Amino acid sequence: MAENDKKNLKENIVGEAVDNYKNTVRIEQGFFSYKSSDEAKLAASEADAISKLNGKIDYNRPQTVHILYDKIIDQNMLHSPEGTTFLIELRTYLEDNLSALDHSIKGIPSEKFNDPDAERQGKLKGKLITVADAEKRLDRIRNARKRDAENFRKSKLTRDIIIVFLAACILAMLVISGLSDTPSILNYENELQDKYADWETELNERESAVRAKEKELGITSRE
Repeated sequence: MAENDKKNLKENIVGEAVDNYKNTVRIEQGFFSYKSSDEAKLAASEADAISKLNGKIDYNRPQTVHILYDKIIDQNMLHSPEGTTFLIELRTYLEDNLSALDHSIKGIPSEKFNDPDAERQGKLKGKLITVADAEKRLDRIRNARKRDAENFRKSKLTRDIIIVFLAACILAMLVISGLSDTPSILNYENELQDKYADWETELNERESAVRAKEKELGITSRE
């Protein structure tokens, strides 16, 4: 065998060995291992996005978590096993808080557990974008709820101010009315006293006149 043929044969054998090694070595990421670097990168990217989302999710508000869960499923945002694990965690949380939800919990699509490699490779870029969008959507939900709470607080404050103002006006009217009635009452009492004095004087005068007439007629008073 010629020297060049031996060299080519050796290179082919080495190349096949390297390819076989690459196909058998799996890349570890989180709880899972992946057979390609693209799969591992997608999983790492989704794991990072999920970590950021978890830092922003308010788990004291089950309905907000429910909205996020539905959007992730409806818009097919997560595709790696890391993303599927996150969906399972969200669903478990929602089931534990079922009484606080206003509608039923959607099931996790079975495709999440059996996504073909070719389709997964073709969607890598889009997947990374939608994961980032998930953070933005959650921010919008949180900001909308904050605006609603702030508007409610402002309207309640305005209502309380109006109530206090009206109460103050009513109190002022009562005070003014009370003060204006006082002179009238005093004047009425004085008027009654004057009339009583006039009546008493008139009665005394009449009594004196009657006694004088009785004396003139020789009538003896019974007193």
